[in-house]
Amino acid sequence: MPVLSVHALSKGLTPVSKKNAKTNMRIVTPQAPLEVIHALCHVRQHHPNVNMVVYKSDTRWRYMNADGLIPTLGSNIDVGILEAAQAALTKFPCVFEIIDPEEDTP
Repeated sequence: MPVLSVHALSKGLTPVSKKNAKTNMRIVTPQAPLEVIHALCHVRQHHPNVNMVVYKSDTRWRYMNADGLIPTLGSNIDVGILEAAQAALTKFPCVFEIIDPEEDTP
């Protein structure tokens, strides 16, 4: 089973593990809201190289890959899912990064 780790790049958060039945991936996250995880999975369905999202307090988000390249989010992206992720956050700016442990293994 593939493993997808979503890490909030913030201090003082406790890891939680949940299984996403839709993607059959175990998601380990330091209290990342499920809405953020759902939005990242949704964007990755259309842009598989996306591994990070930055949220700003002015209701902007930026999904990007490891090289910092930002994909064009077309009409196939459900903006309501992205808005729900933004609404679930209480502190800004906020950054979440997907880390595949298999890629980090030497």
